[in-house]
Amino acid sequence: MINLARQIFDWEKGLHFPRDWAAAYAVVFDTTEMRLFGDLPDSATRDVESAGTVNVKTRPEDGDDAVRRRTLLELLTAMSAGLVVPAATMDAVFADVENAVGGPGPDLDVAEWEHTAWEYAQSLWVWPVGSMVHRLASDLMSLGAALKTGPERERKDLLRVSAQLSVFLATEFEDLGRPTEAGRAYRVALRAAEDVGDRHLADWVRGGMAARAVCERRPRHVVDALARDVMANAGGVPGVGQLKVLSAHARSCALHGDGAGAERSLRALSTALEKAPAEVTTDKVSAWGWPEANLRFHEGLVYGVLGDPKRATDAVEHSLSLAAREKAGGRLNSELVRALALVQDREVTEGLDHAVSLAGTLPSSSLRRLIVGEILKALPDDRARALPAARELAALPTSS
Repeated sequence: MINLARQIFDWEKGLHFPRDWAAAYAVVFDTTEMRLFGDLPDSATRDVESAGTVNVKTRPEDGDDAVRRRTLLELLTAMSAGLVVPAATMDAVFADVENAVGGPGPDLDVAEWEHTAWEYAQSLWVWPVGSMVHRLASDLMSLGAALKTGPERERKDLLRVSAQLSVFLATEFEDLGRPTEAGRAYRVALRAAEDVGDRHLADWVRGGMAARAVCERRPRHVVDALARDVMANAGGVPGVGQLKVLSAHARSCALHGDGAGAERSLRALSTALEKAPAEVTTDKVSAWGWPEANLRFHEGLVYGVLGDPKRATDAVEHSLSLAAREKAGGRLNSELVRALALVQDREVTEGLDHAVSLAGTLPSSSLRRLIVGEILKALPDDRARALPAARELAALPTSS
């Protein structure tokens, strides 16, 4: 499946005819092969059921590589077209992992899968939003298929990797504005982590779920419940999950106007960071690290939302002085918080111009959408909202 994305691009450029995939394109676009491609060679015809479904005989459980490629194509094509991914296609991506919980394990080179997860962890906050989703979906399907057979001694290690890859895929889905698919991926990840019995991994998953809930502006009790679940087992050395859930809880409190609650969570976050192991706090790049730059960013965002521009700006400056250069998206988020602080400080034109100059430079993400939404919300009156820069910011994909 490594070259599948390249094949798709060549088909869509018209360089090759998708002989074995014409039916899948028709399913995804809810049309006919004739309408898409005209007269087709006999070899291109396929048995296709109604749009938005995956044929029962083409589910990954059948173990047919061609079938898996078709399922993956349905996912990639639907996403490229901006369509809702059919539920049956998402079922196909995660079915084998889900079925493996309580079932036999894989006969695979665990070290290779662990290295794959490590590579994704190094790339998640460095690569552009959405750039890994195709590879992640492909690898998860391969891993899910492998989980169906193999020695029990390797099952937990592979389920642990499946939880990690599912969180990375969930993050990509969330940033691409696909909350349904993100929620499914997080649920699969949490179930796998809990089945393995890895509390730190489960907390890491819950931390991601809490961050997602904040960006989706879900009711406060959703984040509160996730925070309670993590903090109830918070004895010993804090892990990344605890840091993630505390930062999410601080943001949730701020968004709901609870300044005292936000301050308490920030203090708890600072204390936990001081106790966290060095491998967590010194890792400035990967998804398994949580350095001081993250703390300062979240302080800036919280104070910006609460309307304290001086403290927000100071925290942002501190964050930028510590943040890794490779994390362009994270640095952009900090600059957007600076724009929020400017607007809160009644420097409306400067803040809007700063936000507009930045917002279109990188793809949208769930956190950027939240910050831009707060900038627009902070505009003091209708006259400010009518400014050209305000209208331009509201029209950008980052605010949708």
